[in-house]
Amino acid sequence: MGMDSVQQQAILDKVAQRLFGGQQRTHVIGRFEVARRLGVGGMGVVYLARDPDLDRMVAIKLLHPRRTTDEALARAEARMRIEAQAMARLSHPNVVHIHEVGVHHGQLFLAMEYVAGETLDQWLTRTRPGWRRIVDVFCQAGAGLAAAHEAGLVHRDFKPDNVLVGDDGVAKVTDFGVAAMGVRWEEFVATADGSASAPSLAGADEALTELLEEEGVDVTQTLNGIQHGSSSNSLTDPGTRIGTPLYMSPEQFLSAPTDGRSDQFSFCEALREALLGQHPFNAESLSELTMAVTTGKLQARPEGHTVPAWLLDVVERGLAKNPEDRWPSMGELIAALRNDPQAQRRQRLSAAAGLVLFGVLAGGVGFTLAEPEAAQVGPDCSVRASRSEGPLRAVWGAERRDAVAAALTKADAAASAEAGVPEGAYARESFGARVLAALDGHAEAWGSAAQEACEVVLDPSAPAFGWTAERERCLELSRVALDELGATILAAGEAGEFAGERVAARLDRIAAAAESLPAPDGCAEYEALVARHPAPVEPAQIDAVAAMRGEHERLRVQLAAGDEIAALDGARNLLARAQELDFAPFTAEARALVGRAELEADRGHAAVATLRAAMLEAEAAGHERVTIEAGTRWIRARLRVESASPELFAWSELIAAKLERRGDARTWADYHCAMLQARNAAAEHERAREHGEACVEHSRVAYGGRGLQRGSEGHVDIARALTHLAHTELILGEADAGLEHATEAATMARRHRREAHQVVLWANQTKGQLLSLAGDFEGARTVLAHNVDVLERELGPEHSSLADALGKLAQVELELGDLDGARRSLGRALAIHTESLGEHHVRVAADLGALARVELDAGAIDDARATIRRALTIVERRTGHRLETATFTGILGRVELKAGHPALAVIHQRRALELAEATLGSESGHLHYFLADLGTALVAEGRPESVREALELHERALAMVEDGLEGASQAERETSVVLAGRLEDLGRAELAAGGRVAEQGRARLSEAQAIYLRAGDLDASASIDALLDTLSATDR
Repeated sequence: MGMDSVQQQAILDKVAQRLFGGQQRTHVIGRFEVARRLGVGGMGVVYLARDPDLDRMVAIKLLHPRRTTDEALARAEARMRIEAQAMARLSHPNVVHIHEVGVHHGQLFLAMEYVAGETLDQWLTRTRPGWRRIVDVFCQAGAGLAAAHEAGLVHRDFKPDNVLVGDDGVAKVTDFGVAAMGVRWEEFVATADGSASAPSLAGADEALTELLEEEGVDVTQTLNGIQHGSSSNSLTDPGTRIGTPLYMSPEQFLSAPTDGRSDQFSFCEALREALLGQHPFNAESLSELTMAVTTGKLQARPEGHTVPAWLLDVVERGLAKNPEDRWPSMGELIAALRNDPQAQRRQRLSAAAGLVLFGVLAGGVGFTLAEPEAAQVGPDCSVRASRSEGPLRAVWGAERRDAVAAALTKADAAASAEAGVPEGAYARESFGARVLAALDGHAEAWGSAAQEACEVVLDPSAPAFGWTAERERCLELSRVALDELGATILAAGEAGEFAGERVAARLDRIAAAAESLPAPDGCAEYEALVARHPAPVEPAQIDAVAAMRGEHERLRVQLAAGDEIAALDGARNLLARAQELDFAPFTAEARALVGRAELEADRGHAAVATLRAAMLEAEAAGHERVTIEAGTRWIRARLRVESASPELFAWSELIAAKLERRGDARTWADYHCAMLQARNAAAEHERAREHGEACVEHSRVAYGGRGLQRGSEGHVDIARALTHLAHTELILGEADAGLEHATEAATMARRHRREAHQVVLWANQTKGQLLSLAGDFEGARTVLAHNVDVLERELGPEHSSLADALGKLAQVELELGDLDGARRSLGRALAIHTESLGEHHVRVAADLGALARVELDAGAIDDARATIRRALTIVERRTGHRLETATFTGILGRVELKAGHPALAVIHQRRALELAEATLGSESGHLHYFLADLGTALVAEGRPESVREALELHERALAMVEDGLEGASQAERETSVVLAGRLEDLGRAELAAGGRVAEQGRARLSEAQAIYLRAGDLDASASIDALLDTLSATDR
């Protein structure tokens, strides 16, 4: 496959730039300014480009070149424009839109909507989502196919690589008709060039024929139109098929007529493969695949899978051999995929609880919420606390409790088997028993609170409370939450979710949901209650808002328990009804729930917009609690998709002001942890530490007596806060304080969550890095290697999280001198990231940079040079990665220095320092690494003026390190290997300068050697010792 015209011109320009100097020019395709190449496929090359007319980024697909005459190209281009117009009429949020088509130096190009994200295949590999997430994303893509079919278009090459999942979580089908256009472009050119006869127009659709006639094109001289559902399939010469064999329908293999049901077959092939982890048809060659697909021989469903049978039945109908046996349309298939019987079961379980929503009937005591003063007095308030009578019976009576206990026992056994340990041993005690105890405790607390509320009404000496209805509504929300979580556990058990893979992960989420149940005793706090749930004044709105708040609470529990997609769909529906009701405080509550669900479902960009709107809506409505909670989540969402900004910090001040009025320990803890992340993102690590300390303090107050384990055993959110703080201390180089916090976090998190839970893994990883910082590399390797083992067992050998853990392990192996181990770890990490993220991803560059360091230490100079150049190529093509470019350029400088090319090393190190200063600022303490590397290269260059410059650089680097240690203890200074390194660098430079400063250099080297010895770095100490011995011998 030859180079395309853009690549050719880029190479010529680079040659000209090197020969004659000057700036390299911007390349264009049509009017579009090329930014960088995004990828290469069988059809052509895809570039990211800017549309200067509309100031927007677009994706340009440049089809591979073909040799022909200019006249033939002009005629072929005219015909392709007509086909593109037909496709451009399709506008749908789940379809990548085609903006323009043209020819660039003999190559057809299409300018399309640019989607920042990844392919569906990459998304599946990276996230390993549960079946609900998979179905949700596929249904989005299916909606795009359905819209195309309704417009008369057929894709004919649907596959995971032709679906893009944006950073906002929206799936879009791409390359609609591009495969066909590529083949037809060849045919157009061949026809226009006279090298083939014009094919028949039989089967051309009326819409395209009309367009051809409007353009003045001779209809009899062109090809069939794009197959808008027609019965013709004469797009290509006989025997040529459009499609990717793995996802082709039987009719495509047989060159039979195709329509929307062919896309449906391809869609179901990809969906079944994503759900079960194996292709629907077992084949090792194209001929075997053809036979299996055309005869309809599906692979058996694998044993032990956890995908519901009803779902696989729906998918496999779409894989019927005969098109007429499939779903009549994509729309009907999508409706069937979304018709989850488990969700219906949950609703039936909740309804069967016998609730009259927000009208609480307990024995003879009842409250009609619309008329709180008309409460009817009954004789016995204790009925409300009884599980065998009254309101608790339906949601936590003996029958419901026993059923939930049985489901949790089964889940415990499956989780233990999954972890390969004795039952209950993957946590300190059985998770199921702990969840059950938490639900029992909640029911008991609810009964006590409900009895107390009843007795207040019956007591003639009690103050005349005017908020009886508000208190009862609050209690009902707490009871609804208990009911919903019980229903969720039962429905999960019935759906087989407690009998397959990732049971422990599901139990973790259920445990989190149990911890999040609203405390019933809070319903007796009038001010907090009114602030939490402002009540409408209009009588017509009171019951409607109460009912919607009950639904809101059910959706919140679903979200906490891990049903993100179901919760998101429900929250959007609830928001639509809330807007119709027009009670602003609750509309803000509903919108905030949508944003929270979008954030949980990894739809970062959408969450940013929704949470910002909720925050503003709540502020306008005077609903300060929602302003605080939506605003805090908005900060987290913003940090997921972009860097910290002045706008973020300005809004954070508003949130802090609201917290001063309405904040409690939990909301303050959430805010401070979010601000810690923001300050770290802005490289303001000292301020981040202040927020981290406040986050831990408030978390201890908020969660000290709550959770599945009460008393002194802490809470997973305290462990999370401690890990945030420890990570910040790691950045600041404070090993002792960080280790203390990370160790407490890891111990606490393991009490409450399984080993593969993100907080446990993160706490262990931070602890391992801090051990490395403290010089305990063997201890660090033990902790980080354990993380690798847990992730591989839990997520499999190809998950991106495993690659990240391998990278951390490799850093420690490098410090230990285990170059073979570091190479193996980095090789695995590199392979996983390349496969899951693509060869041009920035994480791949990071792996290559680390691997180059290992190769350099191993003396493999040529390998190290080639590896670091690959890393530089990746980051130099991307915007916003100047610091990575600086780091990798510095490594290249070290490679050239070790290769004996000091002058070349100076060039690279000077550029690295310039980039780092431009990114970090000239006063940043992190610059000392870049200053020292340039100084070392200058000393090696050996010229007097180079040595003088090196002295200045090393003195500046040493001053930066000493400033950073200003607040450190004497012990920390005396064991700082970073300080020793800068002293050694300056000492060696002073020796090279000679004269009077040489004696000062010896003194610095002796000081550095003493620090190395105290820190336990014997190799560094021995190196200085050998140098000093050599100098002494020379003196003699």
